[in-house]
Amino acid sequence: MHGAHGCARFVSRGSLLRLLRITSGICARCSQIISDRIASELLRSQSRFERPVEVVRTHVYSSLKPNPSEPGSIARKEMFDCMREQHFDVHLGDFTGSQEKCVDIALAVDMLHYATTPDAFDVAVLVSGDADFLPALVRTRQKGKRVAVCSMRNSAAADFESPDCQIKDFDVIWLDDHLPQLVSPIPRALMRERPALVEWLRTELIEFVDRAGGGAQERQLRQHLSQLALGESADCNALAFLEHEFGGLRNFILAFRDVR
Repeated sequence: MHGAHGCARFVSRGSLLRLLRITSGICARCSQIISDRIASELLRSQSRFERPVEVVRTHVYSSLKPNPSEPGSIARKEMFDCMREQHFDVHLGDFTGSQEKCVDIALAVDMLHYATTPDAFDVAVLVSGDADFLPALVRTRQKGKRVAVCSMRNSAAADFESPDCQIKDFDVIWLDDHLPQLVSPIPRALMRERPALVEWLRTELIEFVDRAGGGAQERQLRQHLSQLALGESADCNALAFLEHEFGGLRNFILAFRDVR
């Protein structure tokens, strides 16, 4: 690979996945944080390092319960649909009872597969805090690839910081240190006006569907809402508000049956 220094991001299930779902802008900024941090460390260790660093692919591993009407399933499906729209490779496992099956195994197998695929990536970035992935990180390094870990302090195994484990080539990228860049909170003024704002959004969606001839695809609704600014920040829009307050567009629609 003679162009950019390519990073492949492997995102596991759990709290980190829920953090990255809030808006598409968060995912883009997370990729930039990872790229900037790795480039900075490479430049510090290799004074003549000139190749740009970019996240060339993102693999997401999680699961979806077979019954879509169960609490939380609608929001999770919406999250995965949004990730696919951003061209993430989403890999969903199965549930047996209350247990997820093969999700972690799939991530480890794919990481090692791409580590042996020519020009697939230069750096594997694990976005997780699960110690079960330690063997996969060791093997990936043994294949001649660099490894980075991106996590949050309260959900990461202590081994990720231990030099004795020999699992990474960079300092851990702690997302805790970048939350102001990642999350744009809803302004307090808007929260005080929540009932009126919710009613306005309900009316806006009904009128949008009417203008579209009585029906609209979810993609069209999401695009329209993302263009309705609610504050000075680009991420403070109607879609972000619904995801923040209702867990997603579909949950909002279910709360107001006439928005269909």
